[in-house]
Amino acid sequence: MSIVIFLISSAFQTYEVYLLMQCFLKKSRFGGKGVLCAYAGLYLMLTLPHLLLGIPMVNLACSFGGELLITIIYKGSWKKQILSGVFVFVIFTLAECVVALLSGYINLDIFSSTEYFSVFGTISLPVVMFMIVLFIRNLKNIREGEEVPASYWIISVALPISSVYLFILFYQQPGLRLQSVGACAAVLFAINIFVIYLYDRQLHSFRLQVEKDTLELQNQYQKNQLELMNQVVEQVREQRHDFIRHISMISYLNKQHETEHLAAYLGEIQENILQHQKYADTGNSVLDGILNYKLQEAVAADISVDMELKIPEELELSVYDMNLILANLMDNSMEAVRDIRQKRIELGVRYSNKGERLFIWIRNPYKGKRERTGGNFRTTKEDKINHGYGLRKVGKIVKKYDGTLEINTKNEIFEVKICLFL
Repeated sequence: MSIVIFLISSAFQTYEVYLLMQCFLKKSRFGGKGVLCAYAGLYLMLTLPHLLLGIPMVNLACSFGGELLITIIYKGSWKKQILSGVFVFVIFTLAECVVALLSGYINLDIFSSTEYFSVFGTISLPVVMFMIVLFIRNLKNIREGEEVPASYWIISVALPISSVYLFILFYQQPGLRLQSVGACAAVLFAINIFVIYLYDRQLHSFRLQVEKDTLELQNQYQKNQLELMNQVVEQVREQRHDFIRHISMISYLNKQHETEHLAAYLGEIQENILQHQKYADTGNSVLDGILNYKLQEAVAADISVDMELKIPEELELSVYDMNLILANLMDNSMEAVRDIRQKRIELGVRYSNKGERLFIWIRNPYKGKRERTGGNFRTTKEDKINHGYGLRKVGKIVKKYDGTLEINTKNEIFEVKICLFL
């Protein structure tokens, strides 16, 4: 029965290698069946040397070889494949050393065959590895800008520890047969796998919903952009219709030597043209759509927006993040100038090829005092509960891109400067 327990434990360890490899090498060269066959081969390399020879050094060598070879099924450079295989081997070896210290296995000769078997070590080793794998996955998700819920961190610690604790309680019961211990181990491993699998599916569903919302948002902005283009076309038609009249009036004033009236008339034409040109046209449809949507709101509120835009047509910044940053900044600025005399906002978005950085800044005058609470500015709106999260959300996105966020409030000018590394 000890062999059955070992086989079950090795199957769980193979699954852990699969989870950990996905943290470093995501895309596979083969389909699901090819990956399954590859990990079945890894399972054999982890189990057969132990069953046939029982020499710890040979077991380690086969484990290292298997974890190194399994990287071949993933896409990536050979350097990344080797480093990933070595990193996985080192992590699992260190975990095995910790368990060996607790179970007394550390004093054995690693070059000689041994019949030593510890039920506690065999069961505890994959559980300890599992906790390490979950921690690494959480850190990887944070690194990629995803939010890891506190409940996931709790599960990553509580589930493995609870499993070991329950096994110890069960193992201490008198008169237990080895078959019962093996069944208990299998159930505990299965519970760990199913709980994490179900939680992963839930997070995956959440990510799909976010992607769906992002696509709907992008479609909405594209629709707004199309409507704006139609408005521009209509304005051009109107200006073309009035063009002959303007030429006739200019010609008449010039013949009459009415220079003052002519200058005033030309000034009105120029002002009218500038008013109709207040929209974003960078070539980046996503950014143009977001800004033009907000500019329409600003025009409706009689707020002047001066823009400095210089970005490429393609930008490595998600629509979701770009919308949250620009929409929150514009909303805050428009809210600040809505009830003051100087209704003017300055907005800049500039991309730098040097270091692949995106700079965003916005300035607006404000009335009254802005107070900080725990590093964040307290909202001036009456609804304190449902407002004031805009800059905090922007800060989280900036942190996602390893960027910087600077806020200045000198001379009654509220200024936000952002740098994102794309």
